[in-house]
Amino acid sequence: MPASPRPAQPLPTKRQPSWTFFRAGNVDQVVLQSGEDLKNLSQLDQKLWVALSCPVKGLEFDEATLALIDTDRDGTVRIPELLAAIDWASKRLTDLDALVDGNQNLALDKIATDTAQGKSILNAAKAILQNLGKADSTTISVAETSQRTEIFSKAAFNGDGIVPASSAPDPKLSQAIADIVACTGGKRDRGGEMGVDNATLATFYDELERYSQWSQTDSPEETPVGFEAYRKIKDKIDDYFSRCQLVAYDPRAAEPLNHNTDEFAAIGEDDLSSLPESLRALPLAPPTADLQLDLDGPINPAWSQDLAGFRAVVLEKLDYADRSRLSFQRWREISERFSTVEARHKELHDFSVRQLPATRIQELLEQDYRPRLEALIAQDRELADEVAAVDDLDRLVRYQRDLHQIARNFVNFADFFSFERSAIFQAGTLYIDSRGCNLCVRVANPIAHSTLASLSRCYLIYCECARAGETPIHIAAVLSNGGSDHLMVGRNGVFYDRDGKDWHARVVKIVENPISIRQAFWSPYKKFAKFLDTQISKRAEAAENAVTERLATTSSAVAQADKKAPEKKSAQINVGTVAAIGVAVGSIGTFVSMLLIRAISLGPWLPLALLAVVLMISLPSMFLAWIRLRQRTLGPILDANGWAVNGQISINTHLARTLTTIRKLPKNSKRSTKLSSQNGHKGGLFLFVIITAALAATFLAAYLYQSGKWTPAWKEKTVVEETMADPTR
Repeated sequence: MPASPRPAQPLPTKRQPSWTFFRAGNVDQVVLQSGEDLKNLSQLDQKLWVALSCPVKGLEFDEATLALIDTDRDGTVRIPELLAAIDWASKRLTDLDALVDGNQNLALDKIATDTAQGKSILNAAKAILQNLGKADSTTISVAETSQRTEIFSKAAFNGDGIVPASSAPDPKLSQAIADIVACTGGKRDRGGEMGVDNATLATFYDELERYSQWSQTDSPEETPVGFEAYRKIKDKIDDYFSRCQLVAYDPRAAEPLNHNTDEFAAIGEDDLSSLPESLRALPLAPPTADLQLDLDGPINPAWSQDLAGFRAVVLEKLDYADRSRLSFQRWREISERFSTVEARHKELHDFSVRQLPATRIQELLEQDYRPRLEALIAQDRELADEVAAVDDLDRLVRYQRDLHQIARNFVNFADFFSFERSAIFQAGTLYIDSRGCNLCVRVANPIAHSTLASLSRCYLIYCECARAGETPIHIAAVLSNGGSDHLMVGRNGVFYDRDGKDWHARVVKIVENPISIRQAFWSPYKKFAKFLDTQISKRAEAAENAVTERLATTSSAVAQADKKAPEKKSAQINVGTVAAIGVAVGSIGTFVSMLLIRAISLGPWLPLALLAVVLMISLPSMFLAWIRLRQRTLGPILDANGWAVNGQISINTHLARTLTTIRKLPKNSKRSTKLSSQNGHKGGLFLFVIITAALAATFLAAYLYQSGKWTPAWKEKTVVEETMADPTR
C-alpha cells in the first residue's frame, strides 16, 4: 500500500511587529516612539495611517526636506516616498533611534561606515568641517551642510562639471572662459560662479567655426557683409522694378508712378541740411519701360549710399559684362541666389560670437584653448562622487532632524493632539474679539478653500494678513469657543505666525457653524432680541420721519400765515375708535393677568414650569448644535489645502476649548470696586435690582389678586360698568 502523502508545511511568515496605539479624534493612531517603529512602518496597514499624502509647500516645516522626500517632484509627499526616505536613512545610520532622539545635529559616530556610501558621507562631513574651520567638531548641522556656496567657493573644483574663470591655471585660459561666458551666458556652478561645461563649450566652438567660415567665403551672397547689403536694398529695388513693369504696360503711368510735385513741396519745407526721412518713401529712381536700373543715373539721394554699398560688395563681384546697369532679369537671378542662403544667414546672424572681434575669433580657433578646457572639465568631474557624498550628507542630516517630526504629522497627528507642540499645518495664532484661535492654516484662496472646508462643520474665520515688507497671506482660523455675536466681515485682529511676527489681520469671509452648546442655548433669545431691536428701530425711524414731516408742514403753515387759508372742519373724535382702543388695552391687560394668575396657581411647580418653557425654546437649537458639534472634523480643512487625510479626525469639546482660548483673569487677580464704580458698573447693578424688584412686585400683585385680597382699579371700574349696563347682574 502506498504511503500517504505528507501534509503540506505552512510557509514561514514574517513576524509582525507589535504596535501600540493611542486614540485621539475618534481615530486609533499608532505610537512612534523608537527607530524600530519607524523601520516597521512599511508593515503597517495604510488604512491605519492618519494621512495618505501632504503638500510640499504651505506648511510650517523646512520645505527643502520635503522636496528631498518628494522624489517625483509633483509637489506632494505620499506614503511610498516617506517609506523610501526612512529606508534610505536606515542604510546610512548605525541606529534609527537617531531619528527620534530629537537632536538638531547629526553625531558623526551615528554614520554607518560598513558601506562605501557611509564612508563617503563621513569623509564629506569631515571635509566640510575642516573647510569651515571646525575640524574638532563631532557633530554637523543642516546649517553647515547647507552652506554650499562657502563650501565649494574655496575649492578650485567641485565635481559639477562646470569650470569658472577663477579655476583656470593661467590668464589666457581664464580670458577664454570669460569670452565663452560673455557669448553664451555660461552656467552657474556650485560655488556660485559662472563657468562653462562640455555642452556650453561644444555650442560655442560650433558657432565659432561656422561663423568664421561664413565670414571668409568669397561668394558675395555667403558673406555677412554681402547679405547685409542685399537685405538693406532688396525691398526698394523690388519696388522699382514693379513700377517699371507698370510703365512698360502703359507709358502714361511713368509720371504718376515717379513722384508728385506736392510731395517735393512738403519736403521743401523741411531742413535739407540732412536728408529727411520722408524722402526714403519716394521711388529709388524714375521708372523706365526697358526694365533697367541705371546705376550711374539719377538715384534717390536717400538710397544712394545703400545702393552704392550693394554695388560694391555684391554687383562688382559678380561676373557679368555691363556693371553700370542692372536689368530686371539679372536682379531676379541675384535674388534667387540670396534666397537659397537666407535661412542660414538669419541663423548665423543671431550667433552670439558676432560680438567678438574677427582677430579674437581666429585666435580662439587657432590656439589650443578647447582641449585644455575639456581637460579641466574632466578633472572637475572626477570629484563628482565626493560632491555627491556632500549631497547625501545634507540629505542625511535633514532626515535625522526632520523624519520623526514628519511622521508625527503624517502617520499620526501626535503633534496636533499634543499640548507641547504644534502640528506642521498650524500656522500660528489669531487674536480677535477677546479670543485666541490656535488652529490657523495658510490658504491660497479663501473662496476656493471654504467650498470644501465648510464640510468640517467648524466655525471658520478667513483673514487677509498684511505686514510691512512682507507678501500678504491668507489664513483660515477655527473658532471653537465662546460666541460669534460681534464677529463680521471687516473686523480686525492680529495674527502671530510661528516665528513670532505679528500681522494685521482683516476678516474677509466667515463660514458659520455652531460653536458650543452654550451658544446654541442663548441663540433663540438673541435672535428674538435682534428681531425686536430691528422692529423697534424701524418704528422709531418711522416716527422720527413722521415728526420731521409734521414739523416741516407746520413751518410751511407758519410761513404762509398771512395768506387766507380755506376753512377746515375740526376733526371729530370717533367714540367707537376710543372704545376699541380701550377694549384692546383691557384685553392685553386681562391676558397678562391670566398668565400671572396661572403662573402663581402653579405654586411650587412654578420653577419647573419656567424651566420647561425655556427648554421648549432652547432645546431644538441645542439639539441641532449638539449634532453638528459631534460632526466637527479636521479632515476637510486640510484636504482643501492639498492633504489626503485618511479618515475623519474629530474635534471634541475638550480639544475645541484648547484650540480657542477665551479671555480670563490670571490667578491671584482681584477687581477694584473703586475703578469699577468710576466705569459705571454700579449703574448696571442698580438696573438689575430695579428689574428684579419690578418682577417681584408683579408676582406679588398677581398673588394678592388671586387670593381676593386686592382688586385693581381698572377691574373694579369694569365690574361697575357691567352692572350698570345689566342691572339684573
